[in-house]
Amino acid sequence: MNRHLDRNTATPLYVQIRDILSNEIEEGTLPDGRALPSIRKLADEFGVCLVTMRQALSLLVGDGVVVKRAGRGTYVKKSAPAEDRQKRPFILFLTFDDKPEWEDFGSEIKKGVEHVLDWAGFGVRYGPVDRSRMEHFMEDNCEDASGVIVITGAYEPAVRDFITKSKVPAVLTSVDPEIVDRTYINDIVNVDAYGSMTSMINYLVGLGHRRIATIHGPLHSCQGDRRRQGYHDALTSHGIEVRPEYELAGHFGIEESKEAARRLLELDEPPTAIVCNNDYTALGALSQVRSMGMHVPDDVSIASFLDIGMSAHTNPSLTAMTIDRRKLGDTLAWLMLARLANPGKPFTVIDFGMQLQIRESCKEVCELRAAPRLG
Repeated sequence: MNRHLDRNTATPLYVQIRDILSNEIEEGTLPDGRALPSIRKLADEFGVCLVTMRQALSLLVGDGVVVKRAGRGTYVKKSAPAEDRQKRPFILFLTFDDKPEWEDFGSEIKKGVEHVLDWAGFGVRYGPVDRSRMEHFMEDNCEDASGVIVITGAYEPAVRDFITKSKVPAVLTSVDPEIVDRTYINDIVNVDAYGSMTSMINYLVGLGHRRIATIHGPLHSCQGDRRRQGYHDALTSHGIEVRPEYELAGHFGIEESKEAARRLLELDEPPTAIVCNNDYTALGALSQVRSMGMHVPDDVSIASFLDIGMSAHTNPSLTAMTIDRRKLGDTLAWLMLARLANPGKPFTVIDFGMQLQIRESCKEVCELRAAPRLG
């Protein structure tokens, strides 16, 4: 069989792989009900990375020619003839969120979206992670799409331009509803950044902490600004001074977070607790604490947000604000179906809640104890 990929064309590799496998299914080389090889084996056969292979399989799932079975693998789907599958309505799924944890965090969201839309008779087509290929993807898919679901961290020009050009109903995440153009952006699902931060601060104060620092991501985004406001308001509600030296940017990288943690712990009055904006930030803080000869949670407590999977397996395991990612995907899909069924319904904004998962990285303190001295 011919599985040659043209690496000099503008057509993305994952699209070429999708087309090759689709042809093999149509020709019967991969018959109905046949299990596909593992994703790693397929990636090796095509000479591509795992991310590219996952994108190709996601397209096949969206086209309705294969189906994922939890714990069992991916199977060729017994389905209608090719001409009928090509007529299947589909929703575009785009992510403009390039933070390192997206692949882990987004996989469960995709499962939720796929489950609901497949039940409703819709396919899902996933856009490229590489933004330089977005224009090509739009040209191929926007005209026939029924709607678009966009995962983003901010309402940046690239997001706005894509939504405007697609001219189909759109459901977005993590954007300020006051600044979006509602011509095409119809519904928004925001993770409750404000409420989740206040819950975390309340928990730490309940453990006796009053010197609570935060390593945050980029500000001037919907989620970043709301989380910061929650931090300020929660401290103030407990009569705790908001100290500027306790707020540092770690963005979303481990190295930046290590530097931020070092600066916090070298203060004359270091914090007894550090709240990190995600698991990668918390990993950086944990590493820095150890490198300074200190221990979590004996010398400093560390807490995280998002809980993308690794936080339960660190040493010590991380107390974190968690989110039901599968349910978030379900919510995005149901909003899209509701919009398609009733295009004139009111603009909808949903604050999606988070839950506190208490683990080993935070402990009760007595604020009268001396701060740990370094060096």
